[in-house]
Amino acid sequence: MDYLTDWAINLEIASCCRDPDRRVIGQWQQGQPARWFPGTVNRPDGTGPLSDNDAWELIADLIEARHALKIVSLDKPPGSAAYVLLAQIPPDGRHLYAKIVLTKSGRVIGRSFHYSDY
Repeated sequence: MDYLTDWAINLEIASCCRDPDRRVIGQWQQGQPARWFPGTVNRPDGTGPLSDNDAWELIADLIEARHALKIVSLDKPPGSAAYVLLAQIPPDGRHLYAKIVLTKSGRVIGRSFHYSDY
């Protein structure tokens, strides 16, 4: 199991997550299947579900707080890699599962955002 250890790349991913012009949600028809469901995840402060923007901000916050990003291989598109973030979050202590791809053009693609199935 490999983890992203280059802090500069971690910060680049967090920066992309915060920039609406450098982030997109994967689209099945473009070969980038996604399970992106921020509305099913509670805000850490307990005030309701997350929005898409909240999801991106939470990912960036967790990366900047040095939560590990695991490197995984993707089936679609074949041979590509993604980063998985698994973090226990308030208010109920459930585990968040987020998967993102950093493109060569300096953008991030959101592939997963939901409570962990594991």
